[in-house]
Amino acid sequence: MALFSRAFLGLYSLAWRAARPLLRRHARLADGFAERLLPEGWPSFPPDPGPCLWLQAASGGEARLVRTLVNALPDLPYLGLPLTLLCTTCTRQGLDILEKTATDSSLPPGLTLLPRYLPLDIPALMREAVRAARPKAIVLLETELWPGLLDAAARERVPFLILNARMTPKSLSGYSRLRPFWRERPPAAILAVSPEDAARFAGLFGPAPVALMPNLKFDHIPRPSAAAPFPDAPPAVALASVRREEESLLLPVVRDLFASSFQGAPLRLIIAPRHMHRVPAWRQLLASAGLPCVLRSSRPQELPPLLLWDTFGDLPLLYALADSVFVGGSLAPLGGQNFLEPLAAGVIPCVGPHIANFHWVGEELFTLRLAVSLSSVRDLAPALRAGIARAAQAAPAWHEARLAARREIQARFQAWLLPRTGGSLQAAGILARFAAALEGDGTRPAEDEPKVGRRP
Repeated sequence: MALFSRAFLGLYSLAWRAARPLLRRHARLADGFAERLLPEGWPSFPPDPGPCLWLQAASGGEARLVRTLVNALPDLPYLGLPLTLLCTTCTRQGLDILEKTATDSSLPPGLTLLPRYLPLDIPALMREAVRAARPKAIVLLETELWPGLLDAAARERVPFLILNARMTPKSLSGYSRLRPFWRERPPAAILAVSPEDAARFAGLFGPAPVALMPNLKFDHIPRPSAAAPFPDAPPAVALASVRREEESLLLPVVRDLFASSFQGAPLRLIIAPRHMHRVPAWRQLLASAGLPCVLRSSRPQELPPLLLWDTFGDLPLLYALADSVFVGGSLAPLGGQNFLEPLAAGVIPCVGPHIANFHWVGEELFTLRLAVSLSSVRDLAPALRAGIARAAQAAPAWHEARLAARREIQARFQAWLLPRTGGSLQAAGILARFAAALEGDGTRPAEDEPKVGRRP
């Protein structure tokens, strides 16, 4: 190991250990902290588990990609079972999604999914984790480059892959400070979601096998339902996936909309924080502004004037309730949240100017007027009112107009989406072929897929 890597790993280990008392009280790490320290018996494999692949999904969004991958596995006739997927994540939201996936009745027979928290990335601790799990390969989703984990993989001669790989220029700038470290630990394969992302990963790791794939998030978008989505509900506006940095910016918008009406009826307003630990902060913020709210978890029988969405993982239901939507993470320089999901429900989303995390979507949706880009928060309340008015133009009666507008938007969105799907089957195919190749049954990746296997 080069001197740079040894020095970096030594300092990195000291930093983790010094920060551990603080991390124990961190809002997103306190839950399950003992599990992150590799308790005895981790990861507790079932009998006859078959080969193990370790998938790392940072949070809720990446955990949904695991579900998308797993759903594609039964379509692969050459999948050798039994197979165990050790799926780790950093957040409670991610773990909840993985646990639901693990108990899904649609899992193919012989496939076991083990949801776990990712151990703290202390190099010595990660070496213990890799030795205990004995994975055939480690699969990172999107931009999950953990030095301790990748060093442990290299020491134990476990290859790793990066699927749905994406990297912003800002992330590349940060990772590039450790370029000598990464180049000593190249991945067996990288499947990037755009040529720009592929170039960034190649620049970081050097001559590693890089290929392109359709973004898994295109496959994760729910298909439109044949049922009429809440046809009798009053007009509603949703502020979805709102981040902490946007709360003070959005409070005046909430006040404005709360006092608004449409065709003589008060608007309903729904607020959905991106992270559930911000729900108490929102309750306090609304109370201080004299705005009474009802929690979604209380299961109200009717849509109240102001609903605070305090349940995670059911945004499709929120979008089915809303007639005009703002998707957060985009008013502050946070990269944005997924603004494709409202379109599947037939609602055109509004987003702020900061959507760098979704550069892979492209500009066509905005050109087609299937999404609205706002330059500042001052434009938000008028844009949301315009969304409701646009829906009302589709038919003489409001409820008929809502349904007609949703169907038209869904049809246009599906026409745009269809050519961009297929990434889940491609990625699942690589996982299955990779596992089979490592088992020595003679199966190898197809010629048009990256060649993956153990490094010499």
